[in-house]
Formats: sequence, structure tokens, C-alpha cells
Amino acid sequence: MVPVAPFFGNVTWRPHAASMIATRDRAKPIHRNIFTSSRTGALLVALVSSAALTTAFPKLDIAWIAPFALAGLFWSWFASPALAALWIGFLAGFVYFALAFSWFGVTAAALVGPFGVMTVAGPALIDAPSFAIAAMLGSLAYKIAPGALGPLAAAAVFAVAEWCRSVGVMGNPFAQVGVSQVDGPLAALAAFGGSTLVTFAVAAVGAFVASAALDRARIRESALGLGAIVVLASAAYLLWPARTLAAPTIPVAAVQGNIKQDVKWDKASFEVANGRYIAMTAALESAHPRLVLWPETVITDTLGDDDQFSADDARPKQALRAQFGRLAERLHATLVVGSLEYSADGLHNALFVFSPSGVLDAIYRKRQLVPFAEWVPGSAYFRWFPYLDVLGKEVPGTDPTVIEDGAGLRVAPLICWESAFSDVVQDQLRRGATILAISTDDAWFGETAGPYQHAQIAQMRAIETGRWVLRAAATGISGIVAPDGRWTVRVPLDAQQTVSGFVGPPLATVFSRIGPWPVVYALAAFYVLALSIGWRWSARRT
Repeated sequence: MVPVAPFFGNVTWRPHAASMIATRDRAKPIHRNIFTSSRTGALLVALVSSAALTTAFPKLDIAWIAPFALAGLFWSWFASPALAALWIGFLAGFVYFALAFSWFGVTAAALVGPFGVMTVAGPALIDAPSFAIAAMLGSLAYKIAPGALGPLAAAAVFAVAEWCRSVGVMGNPFAQVGVSQVDGPLAALAAFGGSTLVTFAVAAVGAFVASAALDRARIRESALGLGAIVVLASAAYLLWPARTLAAPTIPVAAVQGNIKQDVKWDKASFEVANGRYIAMTAALESAHPRLVLWPETVITDTLGDDDQFSADDARPKQALRAQFGRLAERLHATLVVGSLEYSADGLHNALFVFSPSGVLDAIYRKRQLVPFAEWVPGSAYFRWFPYLDVLGKEVPGTDPTVIEDGAGLRVAPLICWESAFSDVVQDQLRRGATILAISTDDAWFGETAGPYQHAQIAQMRAIETGRWVLRAAATGISGIVAPDGRWTVRVPLDAQQTVSGFVGPPLATVFSRIGPWPVVYALAAFYVLALSIGWRWSARRT
């Protein structure tokens, strides 16, 4: 018998040929030590491991630590009863998300005064249950599912829980484990199953390591499981369409004007920003770009057909639009300008698309808004909150617009936060998008890890979709990402610079065809199947 660390009470684990069953045994003494049998041992391992897991992301970028950190988490969950694992998972999740989201509070925290701590603690509390559920269900999987199915089922439910906390109007897709691996040997898996499949593979490695550490009788099956993951990753790489890329031939550009957040919204900065972006764009004429992308809300006023005037209180919106139209016509390029728009529904974060003929051809409205920043859920019930007036009151768009330049280029525009949602991108792929254009303003997060993590997500979108990505960020990081996740051009943070380069045709990936949900459903079904097999085998033995 193997004594392990329960969180509540004394538990003896009896290894069976196919599973381990927890039973109460008060008659026999249990020898304890801080690592294997104390009530706090599993919790301490989980907390340290969750903190270590955050270092897999930028700025530290220690991507290889992810499976080992997950091994510590799974060890603490496998070594605990399901209920204890639930609470251990919640506490570990809070630590993980509080550290991973620490950059959320930069700039935004100052807007809500003494409530600033909630810009980090709030999202951490909301997302910590995903760890708690994964811990509880993972603990059950290890004890019930036979052989290697237990660790695999635990990894599957971890990946599913990660996906579930990353979707919907309240979803937060940052700190997905799979995204941290965009430059590693598992990246090719994303072309087949998205970041969720990569997360599953990383978690499976961690779960097998934890299983072997917890029970020596499982070393052989864990070794076989790890070998299977190596085979799967190798096959994905060999079948990856992005291994061979045709030379890109379509010229595109993005403009990074480097207007800081602390001055951007000042009335006096309007003309500075407007003049800078026009001048930097005009200088691209010799590059002959077919598409020029500006960052999110470069024009800090509405460009729509409402009756208000621009920030200088003198020039009407029509004159601004005409100015941008002439610029697009001069370059003979599609020009995408980030601004705001009022519609009958309310205020939108929008991109204004000017065709090469100088006509305002389309307006794309951001569909996925940042909760508690661009909109406040249930704001009618929080009228007492003293800072409610400084929080966003925007409304989402509903149309997954695809921009056509008339020469075969079909662009999927994405604004900031929504580029992190693969299901949002999938709607535009269904409409035939051939490249992704991400317009963002990461200046909100200064020089923290935020801009780097957001840029890393663009790499994952490129691998998943097989599309080239053009990214324009107000203060960085701007650039062009190839379908294999490599930056072909990259402008650093805090630089005033243009991006000029080439994109190519899209590649057909499995993920771009099926989208994220079939992968999630398959992993959830696998978990249920693994436990069903375990229950059936257990019933036969009794």
C-alpha cells in the first residue's frame, strides 16, 4: 500500500491492477511526512506548482516548465480525495490566475480607486473554479479509470475546463497553457486541434509524470503514455502544412505610432496622433501595400455619421473621413482605421475600412467586449458603484465582417481582446477570410507581460488557422506572423515605426475546417468513456 497526502482525514490508497481506490482505514496507523501524508503537503505542492506554471508565459517565457509544473498540480490532485482536490484546485487556481493576470491592473486599476485590486483579484476569483473542477474530476479519473486512461482523462478534463473558462461573453482566454508552447515542439498540434489540443498534450505529460511519481507500479504505463505523446507530436509535425511555405508575395503594412495611453485621450493629442499616422502611412507609398492597418481607436472620437464633431470641435467627421479616403486612394490600398462609432444601438469600438478608390467601404464593430472594462455585466444593478461612470458602456457588434480588396485578398479584422478567442475567428474563416488583421491598443498595459502575451496569442491564431497575421498595436508589438507561428517582421514595444512586409495564401489546416468545439467535445467524451470503463471493470471485480 502507498500512503499519500490527503487534505482532510486519513486515507490509505490501495493500488489495484487497473485503478486505485480510496478507503478509510482507522485501525492501521499511517506514517506521515510533509511530502506524502500531511494535510498541507498536497496544498503546498499545488501552490508552488501553480506559481511555477505562470513562468511559462512572457516575459519569462520558460515554456518547458509547463509540463513539470502541471505534474506538481496533478500529483497534489491525484494524492487527494475528490473533495479535497476541489479546494486545493481552487486555491492553486487563484494563485495561478492572480499571478498570470497581474498586468490587468496597470492603468485600469487607477480608474477605480480603492477598488483597483479587484482588476486582478476579480478575474482570478472568476477563473479559479476551472482549476477546482479540473482538480476534482482529475482526482476521480485517476482513482477510477484503468491504467493509462486515468492520467489521460485527467489531462482531458483540464483542457476542457481551460476552454470553458475561455469562451462566452465573460470568457477570459489569457493564460491558456497551450498558447505558451507556440515556439515549442508541440506547436504543430494546434493546426489539428487548436490550443486546446496543445494544452491536452502538455497536461498529459504532466499527468503521466505525476502518476509515476505517486505509484511506482505505474511507471511502465506512464512511459508508454509519454511515448505515445511523442509519436502524436511527431506525426502532427510531419503532416503540418506550414512546414513548407510558399514565398509570400502580397505587400501589406501596419503603423505603430507609439502614442502613450496617458496622453492618447487628451483633447490636445488628437491632432498629434492624426498627423503622425497620416505622415507615417504616406511614407509607405513606395512599398505599394495592398492593405494598411492602423491600431485600435487611433482616432479618439467617433467617425460615424452622427451629428457630433471631432476632437478639435471644428472639423466635421466628414472631413476626417475624406482625408483618410484620399490617403487610401493615394496609396491605392485598403486603409483600416481604428476609431469609435455611434449607431442606433450605442457606442461601438470600430474599424473604418477605406477602399483603394477612397470610399468608406465598411465598418467593422468589435464583437467580443472586455467585461468590466468595455461593458459592465448587470450594470443596472450596480448603480451604487461610485466608479461606474468611468467604465465602458460600449455595445458589441454582431457581424463577422470580412474585408475584400477587389483583388482576391479577404481580410478578417479583429480588435484587441477578441483576437484571443479562436471561436470568434472561426466565424470569419467560414466567410472565406484569407488573412487575419489584428488592430489593438496594448498601451493600457505599459511594459508589463501583457503586450507580449497578447502578441503570443497572435502566433497561436496563425498556427491554428493556417493564415498569415498582420498586427498593428498602438505602442507594440506590431508585425507579421507566418502560418507556422514565426514573426517575419516584428516591431518592438515603445517604438514609433511602420511594419512593411508580405503575406501569402492561406493553408488548409484541420482546425480551420472544424473549429474548436469538436476538439472540446471529443476530450469531454473521452473523459466520460474512461470513467465508464473504470466503473464497469470495478463492477465486474465485485
